Amino acid sequence: MQCEQFRIYVQCDLSFKAAENVLLGYMNNSQRSFLKVLVTGDRGTGKTSLIQRYCYNAFHESHAATLNADCGAKLIQHPDGQSTILQLRDLAGRNRCDRVFYNNARGAIIVFDVTRNETFESVLYWRGEVNKVASRLGKHIPCVLIGNKCDIHRFDFLNNTVHMDNFCSSIGILKWFEVSVKWDLNIAEAVTYVYQKIIESNVQPQSQQEQDPEQEL
Repeated sequence: MQCEQFRIYVQCDLSFKAAENVLLGYMNNSQRSFLKVLVTGDRGTGKTSLIQRYCYNAFHESHAATLNADCGAKLIQHPDGQSTILQLRDLAGRNRCDRVFYNNARGAIIVFDVTRNETFESVLYWRGEVNKVASRLGKHIPCVLIGNKCDIHRFDFLNNTVHMDNFCSSIGILKWFEVSVKWDLNIAEAVTYVYQKIIESNVQPQSQQEQDPEQEL
């Protein structure tokens, strides 16, 4: 697969549809498909930085807290000539699942900060929120766990891979990744894994014609 970057990055709830229309307008109707992956977790875990790194290979040492929601997108081109827009949406550490942000989600990434144990303790909460979305949508949502900022500190649990494997398995997380957004370590591997699992689960990318403009912002 080849990836093509799009410089579209928004911090306003109502800008999502406009961003998607720009992306979808790039391709012919026969090629249009769309996958949304949720990026969730506590505030300050590096979700915005992760999106910018994966989508645009950009990194900034500091970010203002995300107040609404952010998104980024990358065009993935397949050998058969088809293309998929993979959109990552940062839900700004929300304390509840807003239906509009989760609508038509196909995958999820839960992020915690390896320097702050309390963000790992919140993983169960965020996994529960993703489960609520899957139940509401009536579909399986492949989910992975990311431990960010390993360039600063190695989380104690990460030294025990068996413990981490068992923890993830017990709550239905497919795999965990130790990453550094700053060093661009394992970011592409983690997102690609989610994308592949979505395809393997026989959930087809959504065409533009299938999107409901009244529901999808």
